[in-house]
Amino acid sequence: MNRIEYMKQLEEKLQGFDDDIVKEMLRDYEEHFEIGYAQNQSDSEIIGSLGSIDDLVKEMEQCYERHQNNRVYVDPTSIDSTIQDLKEGIQDSFQKDFTNYSFSSQDTPKDHEVQRFKFSKDIQRVFIDGFFGEIEVYKGNELYLDYECSGNKKAKFMAPLCPKVYDRELHISINDLPTFKGIMRHRPDMHMKLYVPKNIEILRFDNCLDTISIADVILGSLQIQVASSDVFVNDSRLEQCSITTSSGDVEVLGCCSKKMNITVISGDITCRNSMFEKVEATSISGDITCEDGHVRMILAKSVSGDVVVECEDCEAYAITTTSGDVGVEVYRGAAIKVSTVSGDVEIALMEEANGFAASLSTKSGDIDISYETLEESELSSGVYQCSKSNKEINVKMQIDTMSGDINIHE
Repeated sequence: MNRIEYMKQLEEKLQGFDDDIVKEMLRDYEEHFEIGYAQNQSDSEIIGSLGSIDDLVKEMEQCYERHQNNRVYVDPTSIDSTIQDLKEGIQDSFQKDFTNYSFSSQDTPKDHEVQRFKFSKDIQRVFIDGFFGEIEVYKGNELYLDYECSGNKKAKFMAPLCPKVYDRELHISINDLPTFKGIMRHRPDMHMKLYVPKNIEILRFDNCLDTISIADVILGSLQIQVASSDVFVNDSRLEQCSITTSSGDVEVLGCCSKKMNITVISGDITCRNSMFEKVEATSISGDITCEDGHVRMILAKSVSGDVVVECEDCEAYAITTTSGDVGVEVYRGAAIKVSTVSGDVEIALMEEANGFAASLSTKSGDIDISYETLEESELSSGVYQCSKSNKEINVKMQIDTMSGDINIHE
């Protein structure tokens, strides 16, 4: 089968679907052939990448079922009487409707239609999977969402929101059509605002591709596992929180949680003005910053990113980097373990740190200590301790690095 035969068969199979959508699809398929020719592909290779026409039609039929009810047969003989009944009531309102009506040269949906979905107060778990637009989550007295989709008719056809309820679980997704083989590559702009009451036990996000912003909510468990989304969580109270993203940044501000677990590949992690029992933060190339809050324990791992911890009340630090630098402010008695390969380590002992006992090891880096009566530089690896005004030492450290410098000071 060659290009002409394939396109003729495609056009025949698509008869009966919306004319605008069919025209755009045919243009997309023609464009795909042109792209294939530019890459020295044959007709058969291009057709193979496009996939089966029958599979395409089947997917479109299923999608149409989500957009419209089954067609109902109407007896033509009843139409005249129905029209006559309508005539009697239409004249009075016609002028008002005419005045308020905005004429358009094209029969297309409005660019920014907002759909509102309301759900039962009995729902306790919410799962959002495969949403490709911006998501905002706020506190609400009841569970509902506003969905906005802008774009042409074909784009909206490709992105119907499908909320489904199973027992006490709400599942929200966009039904995509994978057999289109990338032809429908231009997705519309989508925006969701979700309002959640405080009885929600689990709010989970999977496979989302745009910014996720959460503000002023009370949740049992927040779970986010996405590819490239930036994630912002502000002013929220969470029993526990787990966030994983590949290339997006994660920012947590003014939150309270027993356990905060954040993992990113190339994005930065920032926790600020928050209260956590335990923070576990892992980043490959991004920086990790935890400051201006109350954290009892922090476990941070980074390969090339820097790690900065400046939190009151922190009692345990376990920090590992390869080439990233480490900076820690210690406000009270604490146990500190830091390991780097080439990253420098700086420990600042604040007022309520009464002294330290430290096991320090570096192969080729410098060790400098400036604390109370101990003013030494270019020290060798070893065990050092110093107390403040004969007070009991309350900071214990183990710092190991291959070529990084170690600096301990007030």
